[in-house]
Amino acid sequence: MSIELTLKVWQRSLPASPKIVLLALADQASQDGVCSPRLRDLAEKVGMSPHSVRAQLEQLESMGAVICERHAFRASTFRVLG
Repeated sequence: MSIELTLKVWQRSLPASPKIVLLALADQASQDGVCSPRLRDLAEKVGMSPHSVRAQLEQLESMGAVICERHAFRASTFRVLG
């Protein structure tokens, strides 16, 4: 967990749903902001459906808050930019 990254996310002006997803990613991220949570686990953690989390991740990616590297047979890798 990166406390600095989590603090940066708290300071961002974001609507509640994308912010909670970004906070969950930051909570799992290494010091360099990288994490690979399973979508189902992330959805359970934030109390949303996997479909809703996927939509929030796409929104965060389009806003430049995360970079997503998708993999065919394993969890995607996310770099949280804060």
